[in-house]
Parts: sequence; C-alpha cells; structure tokens
Amino acid sequence: MVHAQLAPQERITEAAVLLNDLWDEVLLSDEPPESQISALIDEVLGRNNAKTYKYILLTQLLGKAVDEGVNPLVFQVSSPLAGAWDARGLCEQVITKGGFEENALLGILGRTKEPYNNSPGQKTHLDKGDTQVRKSDIPMRNRLIDALKQMDSSAKATEAVRYFLYVCRKQIQAIESEEPGAWDGPQDVSMARVAEFLRTLSRVGRSGEGLSLATALLLDQVLGEAGMDVVLRQINSSKRHQGDIDVYQGSCRYLTVEIKDKPFTSEIVSSYVTEASKDGVSRVAFVYGANAGDARAIATSFDRAAWLKDGVLVSLLSFEELLEGLSLGLVSPSPERVRETAIAMIREANMAPESASPARQCLRDFLDAVKEERKG
Repeated sequence: MVHAQLAPQERITEAAVLLNDLWDEVLLSDEPPESQISALIDEVLGRNNAKTYKYILLTQLLGKAVDEGVNPLVFQVSSPLAGAWDARGLCEQVITKGGFEENALLGILGRTKEPYNNSPGQKTHLDKGDTQVRKSDIPMRNRLIDALKQMDSSAKATEAVRYFLYVCRKQIQAIESEEPGAWDGPQDVSMARVAEFLRTLSRVGRSGEGLSLATALLLDQVLGEAGMDVVLRQINSSKRHQGDIDVYQGSCRYLTVEIKDKPFTSEIVSSYVTEASKDGVSRVAFVYGANAGDARAIATSFDRAAWLKDGVLVSLLSFEELLEGLSLGLVSPSPERVRETAIAMIREANMAPESASPARQCLRDFLDAVKEERKG
C-alpha cells in the first residue's frame, strides 16, 4: 500500500516533537524497550568508527516513524525508489543543527553538523549493489539495509527510535558516572529556582522563541490561576489582531503581548498599540530581551498618556523586569504543571526544532534540579 507523504516542514516539526517525547519517555523508565532491530542498533551505537551510520540510522528511523509514506532506505528526493524524501534536511533541522544531539544527547553521536556530507549519506539511497563504498563499510551498510527493510510501518520505526534513545541514555549515564561532582544545591524548591529556569529559558533558541516561551510560562503562572488562558503564538507569524502572546478572559482578549528580542523603534510600538486598541484590547505590553539592545530610552520616552483617553494601558519592560516584578507575588508553582504547560505551548506554537530541542532540554535540567533538591 502506498501512503501519501507529509509536507517536508510538517515532517520536520512532527519529528522534533516525537524525538523529544520519546526521549522524555526513556528518561522516565528504566525498562529497556523492545525493537526487532535492537541488535543492529546496539552494534551501530557500540562502534567508535561508525559515526555517520549513527546519524543515518536515527534519521531514517525517525523519518519513517512520523511519515508512513517515506522509504527508510532513501536519502534524497531524487532517488528513483518509491517513497523518496529529504533525509538530510530532517537530520540537520532536527538532530544536528536543530540541537537535539547537542542538548539532549550531549553530543555522543559525534557532534557532526552535516553527516550526510559523508559516505554513504551522499548517495540517493542505500543499495547493496553500490560498489563505490569502502570495503570495510560494506558489512555494516548491508546490515543497515536489512534492518531498515524491516521498518515497514511507523509503529515499528517508533519502537526502534525509542530503543535507539534508550541505548544513548545508557551510554550517557556510563560517561557521567565516571565524572566527579554530585549536585549540591538548595534543599527546597524555591521561586528563585523557577525564576532562574525562566531566565535561562528566555535565552535559548532562535528569533526570540525562548523569550516568548519564558514570558508565556511566567504569565500563565500568574494569570492561569485566575482562570485566564495564555496563548503563545508561533513567533514571527502572528497575524493582525493577534500578539505573540494573547491572554483571554473567557472570549475577551484581556491582554496582548509583543515580544522583541532584536532592536525596535517607538514607531513599531505605536503601530502595534494602535492596532490592538482598534481591536478593543485595553492592556498592551512590549517585553524585550537581551538582544533588543538598550530599549530603556524608548521605554522612558514613550508617551503612555496619549493612550489614556482611549483607556489603554501600555507597558514597555524588559523580561528581567517582568520576571523580578511578578516573581515577588508568586509562590513556587508545581514543577509538573510547569512541565505540562511548557510542552503544550511548544507544540501549539509550532516552535522550530532549533528552539524546541534546547527549550525541552532546559526544562529537563530544571526538573532534574528540582528532584535533586527534594532528595536533599
């Protein structure tokens, strides 16, 4: 049966989500998952001279796991085989340059940004008849082909990715067990810990996505308890009458927030406030990050009084100012609620893999710190 393929960007987005979800599953369980190609995965990950094959194996499995229509033997859309697709694009945007290996796997695959530049990744597909390959690679190449041919469903490929990540986790644990320095942090979970997590999160990713997520999470902790809904939009894709973050009280847009992590002007602020005011929003905030430069001049010179006649409250403040101000009035929130909200927002905002992966890893680091504090 021939299955239709996902659009390339949709495949990449779903792959980033699935990879992080499976990694979280692996971290929460000590039970080894099952896979019919576990022996091949053990062999590839157990060899020091199989760096390219490690990336290829994970990428081909991940592509099949999220898209039933792809052929796991294929690397390029120019392949004559059915189910041709761009494996290299998925690998780079999700695993290597996308940040999953660097952030979650700590670089154990080899820290290669463009593994498909190496043999056999330059070919259009894997083929046992291909003689233009190093003789020493042929046995491994052939076993890889045999294994991938067994991946005739997304379910089987998902099982294999889960097992791949499980082996990676065990390798990371073995490495870390040899390193000194156990966690020696505070003995309770404080608001200071949550604030530091949000501060770190605000600096990750690209184009202000980490800053947007951190701001949305902070607002959710304050306003969510009051029954308001905090909606994080896809960064740089907000439409007219939408902010980067919108807060709703029932069906009414209570607050709209524009995130700026690059230099901006007072004209940009005025234009946004004008549009929001026309849409009936009475509270407008500009939250800027470290990459916005010195925005204090705009914040101090902006004529807020001009909007008073329309009943519009306008705030310009740095994320640090927002964080410090709101943190004073918060008790420590539930770490599990923070986790669930953050993951939901990452998905709903369709965050790019190069932001989603480091953001998810930042979240894991926070939860690990919380667990260590509780142990103490």
